[in-house]
Amino acid sequence: MPPLKPASVFDVKHHGAKGDGTTIDTPAINRAIETAATAGGGTVLFPAGTYVCYSIRLRSNVALYLDHGDESLDNVDKNRILPAQRPFD
Repeated sequence: MPPLKPASVFDVKHHGAKGDGTTIDTPAINRAIETAATAGGGTVLFPAGTYVCYSIRLRSNVALYLDHGDESLDNVDKNRILPAQRPFD
């Protein structure tokens, strides 16, 4: 089987990320990274927004591009998150 050619850009919002500062975007971000890796590599794009995320799984041949005006929140008040969204409990 020939090697897979890298696709160009994988937008986290196309994988379900909201970037609204409240939604936990970790699963969508990891889906975008996994999709890029499966395609042989590429760039995962974070359009302007505020992304709430916990651990993400980086992969080989995948670059992350944070657009102008982008924020990632990693120090979130855990009491603000609904129990169904708590990956740390």
